[in-house]
Amino acid sequence: MQDTLELPQIQETLALPNTQRRVVAHAAALPADAAGLIQTDLKRWHVGAWLALLAIDVAAAWLDGRLAFLHWNVTTAPPVANSSMVLLLLALGCEFMDATIGMGYGTTLTPILIILGYPVAYVVPAALVSQFIANLSAAFFHHKAGNFNFWKDHQTRNTALVMGGIGLVVSIAATQLAVKLPAHVLRSAITLMVLGIGVFMLVGSQLKIRFRMRNVGVLAGVAAFNKAFTGGGYGPLVCGGQVLVGLPIRAAIASTAMAEAIVCLAAVITYLASGRTIPLFLIVPLVIGALLSTPVSAITLRRLPQVLVKRLMALAIIVLGAYALWQGKGI
Repeated sequence: MQDTLELPQIQETLALPNTQRRVVAHAAALPADAAGLIQTDLKRWHVGAWLALLAIDVAAAWLDGRLAFLHWNVTTAPPVANSSMVLLLLALGCEFMDATIGMGYGTTLTPILIILGYPVAYVVPAALVSQFIANLSAAFFHHKAGNFNFWKDHQTRNTALVMGGIGLVVSIAATQLAVKLPAHVLRSAITLMVLGIGVFMLVGSQLKIRFRMRNVGVLAGVAAFNKAFTGGGYGPLVCGGQVLVGLPIRAAIASTAMAEAIVCLAAVITYLASGRTIPLFLIVPLVIGALLSTPVSAITLRRLPQVLVKRLMALAIIVLGAYALWQGKGI
C-alpha cells in the first residue's frame, strides 16, 4: 500500500489549484481502495441529486400536513402539527449521528417522539422498522465510501454476521419475555455498562486490547435484549464495545450498522406477528428521513480523522449514559 506521494506526484500536485491540491493530498493518505473513491464521491450531480430528493421529500411532507394522505390505516391523529415534516427532519438528524459515530438513532429518537406525544406502542416498532432500512443503506454506503470492504474485510463482515445472528435470537426471545423481567433493573445495568465503556474509551485511548469474537458476542446479546425492550441502546454498547476490544473505529461503525439491521428485522417480525399496526404517518417520514442521511454520513465518516471519531463516540456514550441515569429510566 502506498501511503505517501512520490516526488513527481508532489510536483504535479503543487501545480494544481488549492482545492484540487487538498483533495489529492487527502486521497494519498487513504487506503488504496478508498483513495479512488474520493475522486467520485463529491461529483456535482451527486450533490444535486441529493438536494433534489431532499426538496421533493420536504415538499411531500408539507403537503401531507395539509391533506393527511398518510393517515388512512389508523384512527389515531398525530399529536403535533406538520407531523410528517417534524418526523422527517428528526429522523434525518438522528440517523446522520447514528451512521457517523455508530449510535444515537433509537436512543435519541424514541424518547423524543414519546415526549412529543406519539404512543409508545407505535414508536418502538416504527423506530425499529426505519432503523432496519436505514442500517442496510448505511452499510452499503460505508462500503462504497471505503470505510470498510464487505468482500475483503473478513473480520468486520464476520463480526457483523456473528453479532447479527446472536442479536436475532436474543431479540426474538426478549420481545416475548419482556413482561417477566424487571425492566428498570435491566436498563440500569445496561446504562452503567455503557457509561463504563465511554469513560474507558476516553481515558484509555492508548491501551491496546486484543480483538476477541467472544467478547463481541456477549455485547451483542446484551445490546439486542435492550434493543427489543426500548427500541434503542444498541449502538452505544455494541459499537463502543467493539472499539474497546480492538476493532478499528470505521469498521466498528460499519459492522454495527449491518448487525443492527438483522436485530431490527427480527424484532419487527415479532412485533408484526403479534398483530401490532404501525401508522403510515409515523413510519413513512421516518424511513425517508433516515435514508436521506446515510450517504452523507458515510462520506463524513470517511473524511473525519479516526481519533476524532473515537473521541466523539466516547463523549456521546458518556452523555447518553449520564442523561439516562439522571432521568432514572435507563438507556
